[in-house]
Order: sequence, then C-alpha cells, then structure tokens
Amino acid sequence: MSQRLIVLDDAEDELIEAEKWYERQRSGLGREFRTAIDEGMERLLKAPHAASPIVNVPAFIGARRIFVKRFPYSIVFIEH
Repeated sequence: MSQRLIVLDDAEDELIEAEKWYERQRSGLGREFRTAIDEGMERLLKAPHAASPIVNVPAFIGARRIFVKRFPYSIVFIEH
C-alpha cells in the first residue's frame, strides 16, 4: 500500500512564509530550508513510527513529530 501525505493549507502557508523569511536572511537559504522540510517529509513517509510521540497528546490520537535537520522546525503528523 502506498502512503500519501496531506499537508493542511495552514501548514503550507506557514511553510511558504518561513521559506521567504529564510531567503530574505541569505540568498539560497530559503531553498535550503525547503529541501530540509522535503527530506523530513520523506523520512516520515519511510518510517512514521520512528518519529516521536507528542507529549501531552493522548496516545490514541497518534500524533507524532519529526524534527527538521538544521532548522528549528518539526513536522507534526497523525497517521491514519
């Protein structure tokens, strides 16, 4: 079975704004940020259970997070 990733509109908007902010800090940094996000998403698709459960969220919800390398962001997801 193939896995699919659905990104909420609010999350996509936040991602675009962060990418623009990093690009204003240094040319090319926005692209590096986006690459780090894409790599994080690939990691979670390959091994979603390797991600950390989110503290203070009931376990039955199944909320997890994977940290983005190099940038102070994490990708929060719920596996269905």
